[in-house]
Amino acid sequence: MTRFVKFLSIVLSLSLINSCDEDSEDGLENVNLNSFTMVLGGEAWVPSFVDDCEQLFTCSMSELNSERFYEIKAYRDPDLKASFESENYLDIQIMNVSEVGTYPINESYGDFTSYARFRFNEEGQTTVYENKLDENSFYVDITEFLPREYSALIGIKGSFRGSLYNMDEPNDSIEIQSGEFVFQRINRFNFNQCAE
Repeated sequence: MTRFVKFLSIVLSLSLINSCDEDSEDGLENVNLNSFTMVLGGEAWVPSFVDDCEQLFTCSMSELNSERFYEIKAYRDPDLKASFESENYLDIQIMNVSEVGTYPINESYGDFTSYARFRFNEEGQTTVYENKLDENSFYVDITEFLPREYSALIGIKGSFRGSLYNMDEPNDSIEIQSGEFVFQRINRFNFNQCAE
């Protein structure tokens, strides 16, 4: 009888330990630290989902002459491609981010410029939409900086909106509204948006 009680005590202890481990994984590790949504042409647009933690968008922070800049990329594709070949691909770069505020996006696509681009790759045809040059047709609002303990990387929270114009047919445009993002976790080489 005492063997049975000892055996039962061990089994119950192990099951209790395992259930605590499962709770901690679901409680902390599956909390999304990043989010990204927008409305494109009046319809909700979200990047492709791989699973609860992986969604195809990223944000990276760099510095140039002691000024921070951020690049946001988001992909939507039925085959989960995350490249220029994606069915939809949004790329926004914001230069000289120094404080909370509104940043007009009005430069041409380049390494160290503020730009916004959206690519449609459908039926073998690519259409690229960009912000207007020297006109304020697109805006990014940085509403909060999100520093991480023990890291020089500083995340951002904010929104974006505006019009982008077809590079080949300037009278053709798309409207992006209600764009929102939270990037606590940045400069990642994968699409895991959860705590690790």
